[in-house]
Formats: sequence, structure tokens, C-alpha cells
Amino acid sequence: MYHPRMIRSCVLSLLLYSTAAVAQQGAAAPQQGATPPAVVENPAPDFKSCGKAALDQPATVLLKMTVTIDGTAADVEMTKSSGNDCIDARAVEAVQRYRFKPAMRDGEAIASKAVIRVNVERRPNTP
Repeated sequence: MYHPRMIRSCVLSLLLYSTAAVAQQGAAAPQQGATPPAVVENPAPDFKSCGKAALDQPATVLLKMTVTIDGTAADVEMTKSSGNDCIDARAVEAVQRYRFKPAMRDGEAIASKAVIRVNVERRPNTP
């Protein structure tokens, strides 16, 4: 059995944008007076069930979603696969558990779009 920390670390980066008009590469421009959502809780994906062989190479999964007014992730869709179904599924499951402070406009919570990049990188073996 291997220790997942010895094999890889999971690096999550969040690219947030509001629901304004679409700009380049599908990202929406921030709305005037709107603040983007902020991650409050981001549980790490559990890649252990994918097996050591699946984790031998770095992988990236790109997911798009809606951050609802209550701060949950909705309509999570994969836009770029890691090439491994198990890694992709675990990334989606983790992002569905994320919690956010919703985007705000004029003191009111608003739904917004977000893109989440889940990077799985090899980590040097450590004792």
C-alpha cells in the first residue's frame, strides 16, 4: 500500500468570474459593482481509490460550474479531462462539496460562474 502524500499532492486553483457578458475564452467579465465568489471550504479529492498506476503522471481536470446564491456548487461539468476516468470523477465529486461565499452585487448574493482547475502533481517521496 502506498501513502498518497508520498505519491502526489493535489493543487487546486480557482478561477472565478461573474455572470456578465462573455469575454475571451468563455470567461465572463466582472459585473460593475459585483464582487466574485470566494472559496470557504474546498475538500481535497480522494484519489486513493484510483490506484497508484493512475497517479504516476501529473494530471489536470478543468471544471466549470455555477456558484449559487447559497454558496454551493451546481451544474459542475468537466471541460478538460485528465485522461483518467477515476481522477476526473474524484475531482468532480470534490468540487461538488465546495462551499463558497457567493458573489455579491449591491449587497445581494447573486449566482455566478466559476472555473475550477484541479491539478494532481507528483510529490517527492518522503518518509
